[in-house]
Amino acid sequence: MAYTSPVLLGDPAGRAHEPTAPASTPLRWPDRLLRTRSLAFGRPQNGKIASALPRREGGRLIVLYDEVYSPYCGKVRKLMEYKGIAYRTVPVPYHDKLRLLEETVQDYVRFLRDGRRGVPWTEAVDYLETLRPDPSAHPDGLRTAVKISEAWEYDWFEDRYWALVAPYLERKLTDPVERWNFTETWVRAYGPFEAIRKDPRPRWDTLAPSFTALEKGLRGDGFLIAPKRTAFDFAMYGDFHAGEYAGVPWPRAHPGLRAWHRRMERLGRR
Repeated sequence: MAYTSPVLLGDPAGRAHEPTAPASTPLRWPDRLLRTRSLAFGRPQNGKIASALPRREGGRLIVLYDEVYSPYCGKVRKLMEYKGIAYRTVPVPYHDKLRLLEETVQDYVRFLRDGRRGVPWTEAVDYLETLRPDPSAHPDGLRTAVKISEAWEYDWFEDRYWALVAPYLERKLTDPVERWNFTETWVRAYGPFEAIRKDPRPRWDTLAPSFTALEKGLRGDGFLIAPKRTAFDFAMYGDFHAGEYAGVPWPRAHPGLRAWHRRMERLGRR
């Protein structure tokens, strides 16, 4: 039997979630909670995918539980656009993971749903590779090398770069409850945001060798580790997309990385 979830915390209109279908029936997503992106132009298209784009998988859309500023979500969104896979997003507020928990049994993004199949974040790239092998995110037999590079991005770089992103992102969050939850979480990890914004140099100094290595990697083919785009390019794009969204300034010493990011940003658009 379908049910209605409790009211969203911090929702000024006091709206309740739409009824969620029981597990034994195919899930149907309410249009007012789903935002369809046009993969041709990178913007909403009145809830529809342009008819000229034959990108649906078996007549369905991939659903991404999404935080717009999440590096992990940014990685998967751009990879789907690169592969030409139609998708919708379910926005997930930072302070309210109730619907996410109910429908995915995890309290963090990213999470994909393809029809009735759920795909956790650790399997997202491989699943999309199986779904749409061309163009590949692991080209020319580089899957192992790409996986190692992705692990470095996740285990080392992302955490240190997020220490710069979070203090700037705090000022972008307009909902007071969401902002309070976000700040309480990350101040405990990184220290007072105001102090980091006032003097971010120690954070940049930690990242400087990585930025230099990434910049050098672009001098050959224009991509980070191979003559073609790989999942590592999309992983790093997710980090820098979060930084751009938050308003983190680009380091002047690395113009090549900024140009690469702009090229990545245009992928999947016409």
